[in-house]
Amino acid sequence: DDIEVSSSVDEFQYESQDDPMWRKRSECWVVLVDDEEAIRKAVGQLLFDRGYQVTACPDGPTALKIAKSKKDSEGATRLPDCVVSDIRMPGMDGLQLLKRIREDETLVEVPVVLLTAKGMTQDRIEGYRAGADSYLPKPFDPEELVAIVDGAIERHESLNGANISVDDLKKDLDEIKYLLLEKGGGGVGNGFV
Repeated sequence: DDIEVSSSVDEFQYESQDDPMWRKRSECWVVLVDDEEAIRKAVGQLLFDRGYQVTACPDGPTALKIAKSKKDSEGATRLPDCVVSDIRMPGMDGLQLLKRIREDETLVEVPVVLLTAKGMTQDRIEGYRAGADSYLPKPFDPEELVAIVDGAIERHESLNGANISVDDLKKDLDEIKYLLLEKGGGGVGNGFV
């Protein structure tokens, strides 16, 4: 990629906490994108304090590069669990960033939460059309942002099978086999199989 990376990327680190929700969040990585340093640091600290691993980026190109550069312990690419981005930024704005994420085959499924100025209805409409998972107008309640990020990550995990165990799949297959045999398999019942 020919994307130029900004040198002002902030990595927030954490220590272990006893709260189970904090522990769950501590396994999740959020990439935060905002050109305003004060907002980037405040929102980054908020998400970090709630347990998330946070990388705060000052612009879209840096966020794209960072989102594809982290490796897990086996050396595989570790994608962010969520991207939280401001819309109004110089250069690549949040909508352009969202478009690039949705066009990238490795990032396409990453949930994206957009932050926008309060009265910008057109921004929200454009963002939803471009594939935003959620919107939050500024100024926002910090707990609402945390709840939105929690929900976006949870929905993504459930849609991608992250919460499904092998035992659950076996039970589902057994039930399907039973229903096919009882209701429609091999000449039994009013079958269609």
